[in-house]
Amino acid sequence: MGVVVRAVARKGESLAWGGLAIVFAIDSLFDARDTVALLYVPLLLLALAVPKTRLAFWLAAVATLLTLGDLGFAPHQPGLQYAIFNRLITVLVLWVVAGAVVTYRIAADEHLESLRTLEGMQHAIDQSAIVATTDVSGRIKFANQKFCDISKYSREELLGQDHRLLNSGLHSKEFIRTLWRTIAQGQVWRGELRNRAK
Repeated sequence: MGVVVRAVARKGESLAWGGLAIVFAIDSLFDARDTVALLYVPLLLLALAVPKTRLAFWLAAVATLLTLGDLGFAPHQPGLQYAIFNRLITVLVLWVVAGAVVTYRIAADEHLESLRTLEGMQHAIDQSAIVATTDVSGRIKFANQKFCDISKYSREELLGQDHRLLNSGLHSKEFIRTLWRTIAQGQVWRGELRNRAK
């Protein structure tokens, strides 16, 4: 999977850099007053597919130089003020998009790191504790792997059932009422419960 992601990232980076050259060539053919330079914006969006967080800034910097550099080819052109204004707006758009892309990449990377952390925590919990969550009526909504292994029920067999399925009959009704009262109040019940396996 990592090889595929790296290949797609390399391809996206190559397309973005190659696209800059193509847009510059097209932009050079047109009057500097035209807004062809806005075609650099979709190339910045390609940086979303690349794990290099700062790529969008590099692309925006080069696109800015190319956008402003194109004005140098027509210094005495009529309507130059309009062309300068147009190019400055284009540069502003390029940097706003680059900032948004980098912000998104940073947030996406942080989200992926959080998911990895949660997966690690879940693995640790699955190895060391029996965990089940229920709704307010006592129906099992989640059972971790350790719970399934010890009860000998598959997750599919447990979900939607209540804990009477596992009741060993060894605990008093008051013990069970206290357990459920604690859970119904939104508190965490801790203790030992002797259930029966499948």
